[in-house]
Amino acid sequence: MANSEEEIARGNKAGELLRNDVFQEAFDALREHYIEQWTLTSVDEFEKRERLHVSVAVLEEIQSHFESIALTGRMAADQISAAKEGRYH
Repeated sequence: MANSEEEIARGNKAGELLRNDVFQEAFDALREHYIEQWTLTSVDEFEKRERLHVSVAVLEEIQSHFESIALTGRMAADQISAAKEGRYH
């Protein structure tokens, strides 16, 4: 499989995950859980708040990474379509 075809396949898989209700529910539930736990920390639980903050940030990074893979796949598909139509050199 060519590099562009691999990017399209990866992009499709990432897009499927992003559209998957169970996958999104898991991300949303974890995010809500971490934020709720953060709000329940006491003033002296600095390290716990930091860990929870990092957990939320990592969830956002993972989501962004999947979005980037999906976008790359769409761009690769657009390039192949354009090349077939003679719009891309």
